[in-house]
Amino acid sequence: MENNKILKYFAAANSYGGFISYFDKVFPSGDFDAIYVLKGGPGTGKSSFMKKMSSALIVECSEIEEIYCSSDPHSLDGLIARRGERAVAIIDGTAPHERDAVVPGAIDSIINLGDSWDEKWLRAERHKILGLAREKSDAYKAAYYYLSLAGSCHSEIRRYEGMSYLDKKSVSRAKSLAESIAKSREGKIKTRLTSSFGRYGSFGLNTVRECAHTLYSINGSDTHRRMFMNSLKNELIRLGANMTVAPCPLDPTETDAIYLPEDGVGITYAGGSKIVDASDFADKSDPVDGERIKLAKSVHKQALDEAERWFAIASDMHFRLEEIYTRAMDFTGNDAIYEKTYQKIVNILASEG
Repeated sequence: MENNKILKYFAAANSYGGFISYFDKVFPSGDFDAIYVLKGGPGTGKSSFMKKMSSALIVECSEIEEIYCSSDPHSLDGLIARRGERAVAIIDGTAPHERDAVVPGAIDSIINLGDSWDEKWLRAERHKILGLAREKSDAYKAAYYYLSLAGSCHSEIRRYEGMSYLDKKSVSRAKSLAESIAKSREGKIKTRLTSSFGRYGSFGLNTVRECAHTLYSINGSDTHRRMFMNSLKNELIRLGANMTVAPCPLDPTETDAIYLPEDGVGITYAGGSKIVDASDFADKSDPVDGERIKLAKSVHKQALDEAERWFAIASDMHFRLEEIYTRAMDFTGNDAIYEKTYQKIVNILASEG
């Protein structure tokens, strides 16, 4: 951790069941000395505001978390700055993860970057804005339809491949592994996502692999290795391990990665020097319906490909909206807001009381 001052995660997901926000888990008001909620339309500079703040605060902080957008992993949805016991967050408070001041004044403050735009010019462009917003909404509906179809196939695959899984053997191995790696046991659990699904299909961050001093990889079929990861997660919870858990974006009942920061241990599906082979927990004598699984996997891939295409279309509509709002913005107003906010954050992080 000491060599990774900037940690990168997601806090929302495009799933088989629709959009899921984990913002309440990542940004609970009680965990922060201050939370700044950014408002304003697309193109008003919310992500740029946070990227600039991250670059400036790195010299002031012991740790920074950059929270990326699940649909566009090049854009920031949030930022967490920590220094000792102090923590400050900045959040994009607009749809689809809308948020207002939960504890107004005492912790939460609203920053409206829309105060710097030319409303008269935007009104003149309202028909174009409405049309693009409608096309964007329709594209998202299509994307989620295909994700739902992929989810049905996913359930079918898991059901058939899971029939050959030796659960008792898996739990026994998970229990022994959990006991050997979890030394810090205060029951502190964080939820952070290390992957997303959107315009680029499946997109992963290397945060756990970069942070962990000891990295385990779980090999085997996707179904069996994910079943073992869940068994391991449950055993770590039972022990009260301090850990960061990364849910799978497409299926939140599954786990993409586990990181035990105080123990320096990470568990993922690739890149580790220590291997757990989940094929050891497969009953080789139990035949599966190979043709049925093959068909389900084929339809699953086609549906995900189509969902990816529609997410890309939705993103294109969003970028066109951003271009309109960007032309209406006076960013010198944002600069003044940024300087004032930066100084407030530095003062909070440096305070002792």
